[in-house]
Amino acid sequence: MTATNLQTDIEDMDRIQLINGLISQRGYKRYLEIGVKKGSCFEAIKVAHKTGVDPDMRALKPKYEKNWLKRLVAKPKQGFWHHASDNERLYELTSDDYFSRFDDQYDIIFIDGLHQFDQVLKDYVNAQNHLAPGGCVVLHDCNPLTEQAAERERSAETKIWNGDTWKAVYHLRRQGQQINVFEFDHGCGVAPKQPLPQTPWTEQDIRDLKDVPFQNLANDRANAVGLIAWQGFENVPTAG
Repeated sequence: MTATNLQTDIEDMDRIQLINGLISQRGYKRYLEIGVKKGSCFEAIKVAHKTGVDPDMRALKPKYEKNWLKRLVAKPKQGFWHHASDNERLYELTSDDYFSRFDDQYDIIFIDGLHQFDQVLKDYVNAQNHLAPGGCVVLHDCNPLTEQAAERERSAETKIWNGDTWKAVYHLRRQGQQINVFEFDHGCGVAPKQPLPQTPWTEQDIRDLKDVPFQNLANDRANAVGLIAWQGFENVPTAG
């Protein structure tokens, strides 16, 4: 994919197209993904250097470390499973643990971990603090279409679950953060690198946000999470 043939049709857009397009258009070299899961997004990202973090790497370990003896020996030394090659790194850690251990800077960080707003707030603040100048944060699951999809805890009956990630965007926008959400792929939010509020949230904010009803989103998505129509990469937020 090059800057001259980036997808602009919303029917073709998803989080992978968005991330790869931003990497291509802006010349990003360093990518971090929070919430790798089975690796479908991570492996599809085309970038010079990429890092993935997830507390459960069982699905990926056989792909990235075929030597079981090496894997067993490495874990006691490091305290966690990890994989490293010339251009890829994977860490079996929570995002909180990862950010507390490593100070690497990234051009683009994708947040798709625990779909609960309080953890998303932590991931967002940590991501902003680890962004290089001109970088951006991408967030998934910001625009659940149904109340069931937006439940804080996933039930056995829930087929599509976005969690209450949208509440993190809702709160951050009210704190002055520049974030817009595009309507494709369950809502993909983009925030450029920007100064954070001195106190991004308080314990009272967390309690209040738990009580914010889904109707606050459903009644006015543009106001709640900055939902906008996809019109191509020229309307993706940039710093300033």
